[in-house]
Amino acid sequence: MVLRQVKATLDMTADSEQNIRNCKDQQEEVGRQHGTWKSFARVLVKNILILVSNVGMLILGAYLFQYLEGENEKQNCVVQQQEYWNVVSDTNDLLKLKASEIAGKEEIGDEDKAYLEKHYRAYLRQYARQVMDIKYSGRSCEELVTWSFSNSLVFALTILTTIGYGVIAPATYYGRLVCIVYAYITIPLYLIALAVIGETLADLFKKLFWLVCCCGCYRKGALQELKVMKNTNNLREVMIPLTLTLSLLLVWVILGAGIWMVLESDWKFADSIYFCFITISTIGFGDLVPEVDLSSGEGHLKLVVIITYITVGMAAMSMCFQLMADEFMSKLKWLGKKCGCAKSQPAALDDMTQLASD
Repeated sequence: MVLRQVKATLDMTADSEQNIRNCKDQQEEVGRQHGTWKSFARVLVKNILILVSNVGMLILGAYLFQYLEGENEKQNCVVQQQEYWNVVSDTNDLLKLKASEIAGKEEIGDEDKAYLEKHYRAYLRQYARQVMDIKYSGRSCEELVTWSFSNSLVFALTILTTIGYGVIAPATYYGRLVCIVYAYITIPLYLIALAVIGETLADLFKKLFWLVCCCGCYRKGALQELKVMKNTNNLREVMIPLTLTLSLLLVWVILGAGIWMVLESDWKFADSIYFCFITISTIGFGDLVPEVDLSSGEGHLKLVVIITYITVGMAAMSMCFQLMADEFMSKLKWLGKKCGCAKSQPAALDDMTQLASD
């Protein structure tokens, strides 16, 4: 009887300990899930803030440059217009004056005609030189404004992306000063966004690459293994071939070339390829740039395509650089092991690899 009571007591104790362990495991699992969601929310909020900051600075820059340079451009146009009409008026007065000199004659001979023709030609040549110096085309100032909102937006985009086409540039003192301050603020902000986007896209591409390559071998355990890799940061061990990375960039350039051949009818395929590569590589010579006119629906479409292509293209470029850097560090680590460097200082090499990957 006593033995039975002792055995029952021991069983109850064992069950209690098992229940306690189960509760602890459940609490730890809940804590891990809570920490995962909290970390995800923190990263999401950070990325959204970075994105909103970049978009806000882009729009703010467009309005600033449109105001500073556009107003100055309108004032210069008004002055040129006034100078042009002054030249027209002066030329007409000279022509009338010469015509009045022989208007009172009863008969106009060949000498009079030659006299008028000589002076008329001289006055018209002088008129042409003055008009060329004024650089006024005769169109209204509203039509001649270069610093429209669309052009200002593209200009602001070329600043923060460091492309710098150079097609238009600020000419006023305050415009250039704002350009310096704007670049000082927006370029680091955009580089931060580019690094975050590149790292995120690189991790996503590694997951996709691992699933595609390994699901045929480990169909049942692929997803579970991917979760383990994610939790243990072993995604760094997944290496993307260099040929695949370069192929991604080539596909994006060719895709953009096809799009711009449709939007710019006078561009050839070689021109479109050249523009796309010069753009996403941030070289930006500015010798070939699409024209954007927001007065038409096609102009709005071009503006959206320009912003989207540059943003996504540079994000893809950042992702490919991240993938190539990971593969390079992996090859460097492998070479160190082959040369014996990793045997003597394995921890230091791992730290260097981790630092370079971060």
